[in-house]
Order: sequence, then structure tokens, then C-alpha cells
Amino acid sequence: MVVKVVDVLVKASKIEDIAAPFIWTAGIDIEHKEIVRIKNLNNKNKVWVEIFNGADNFIKNYNARETTISIRTKDKVIIASDWYRNLLGLDKNKVNIIEIKRSKFPLFIKSFLAAKSHPDTNVRLATYLAILSVILGIVGACPVISGLFTSSENENKNNHFFYASISNNEVAVDGIKYVASVSGFKSGSYHLPEYDWNVIADTINDENVLFIITSGFTDPQKVKIDNSCSNECLANKRAEKVHEKLNSLLVSPKPIFSMENGLSEGVKLLDSQVREYSSERKVKIYIGTKQA
Repeated sequence: MVVKVVDVLVKASKIEDIAAPFIWTAGIDIEHKEIVRIKNLNNKNKVWVEIFNGADNFIKNYNARETTISIRTKDKVIIASDWYRNLLGLDKNKVNIIEIKRSKFPLFIKSFLAAKSHPDTNVRLATYLAILSVILGIVGACPVISGLFTSSENENKNNHFFYASISNNEVAVDGIKYVASVSGFKSGSYHLPEYDWNVIADTINDENVLFIITSGFTDPQKVKIDNSCSNECLANKRAEKVHEKLNSLLVSPKPIFSMENGLSEGVKLLDSQVREYSSERKVKIYIGTKQA
């Protein structure tokens, strides 16, 4: 086990990395594509995450962008998305004292620890379900998921899930499967875009589908100050709108629950980039299916 304490300058991630499950570094002696534990020594927040080591080409590409503040080659830098900066409590464009811990844990354990802090809610959900399955398997219980519930709109920063057993009607869940994405929401809006709902109607009405997940994504850029709905609010509202639409397509009732992948702030984008990244303003649809 190797521990390194470093004073690092924290930079915002590139736009294409805002939802990526890794952090870039520059000027720090650490292996490329290694899963490590990063700890903010000021507040003791810590997270396991995969580290990418940025070379000269990465720094040149980063510095060429109009939306980022340049990296100096002599600096020790980590380039992290809003998600990881918030988890660690790091101040952007300031020097932070962090501890980088390299562990000899097997790769599957480190991958599991990193998945618990993955920016995609659905990956975290799958990880927690895996933990639940292992615990219930050890105690000899038969896990049954009959419904999953999210927090209310007033608690949109957290998603709360529960499982319950139904007497004499136990059904095991095989897994969660991605179905489709409803993209093209207008910037700052949660009104449904045009979409051919018939392409998923048969899928969600299949008798093997136990429940449906709608996962809303926010705008990649920070919404305007005068907008009544924040970034996280947009993600929730978009998921709820798709939730309502899917409910109207169901032949028989099924549990549908919503979650959000909302950035608390977003990043600075040019007007042309706001249009370019319209596909990121979306809602992903997943289904939970019966175990064969």
C-alpha cells in the first residue's frame, strides 16, 4: 500500500468527461488507468476512482479550449468533473491538499469500490443491488423486489429505494436492462420532445417486465439564473414527464420509478456547444426483468 500526499490545483473536466467515471491528472507520479483512493485532507471526504495520467497532448488539447483555464506544465493538477469535485469537496481552480492511496486490493474489489461512487445513478443502483443480493444470499433469504420508490421532488438530491417480499408471489429479478433514450429536450426545459413512443410500447408491456426506470439527465451547461428550475430539478422533471408518458402506454399497471443524474451547476458552454450537446439532455429508460 502506497500513500502520497500532494498539493494539487483542481481544474474542471472537459465537456466530454462531465459524466465520465474517471479523473485526469497531470504532473503527478502515478500509473495511468489505476484505481486509487483520493482523500481530501481538509474535510476527510474520500472516493475510489480510476485515474488517467494526462500527457503533453492532453494538456495541449485542454489548453486549446475556450471554456477552460489553461494548465501550466509545472503544476500538479487533477482535472475532475463536478460530480467528483462535489463528492470530495474540492475547490475548483484552487490548490487543495489531497491524499492518493494506491492499494494492493484485487482489481475486482477496487472496481466495486469505484462503482459505489460512479456518476451514473444506474451503475450505483446495480452495485447496491449486488450488495443486497450477496447479503440475502448469505443469510439464505430469497430477495424479492416488488417496487422501488424515489424521494419526493423536495428531496431531489437523493434517491431512496426499498424492497419488499410479497407472500406467495415471490419473483426474482434477473437484471436491469437499458431500453432507449428520449433525447432532444430543449435547453432549460423539461417538456417532452418529439419521440416515437410506439418503439418501446411493446417492450415495456412484455409480461417478463417487473418494473421500469426513468433516469433523467440535466443540461450539461449551467441553467440561467432566472430559470425557475435548477439543473437537478430539470433532471428530475424530465424523468417524471417520461414516467407519466410510459404509465399511459402500459396495458396493465407496473411500478415505474424515476431518478436523476443532475449536475448541481454544469459547465460553461458557448451557444454553439449548447446546441451541439442537445443529445445529452435526455431520459434513459431501463426495465427490470424476471429471472428465467
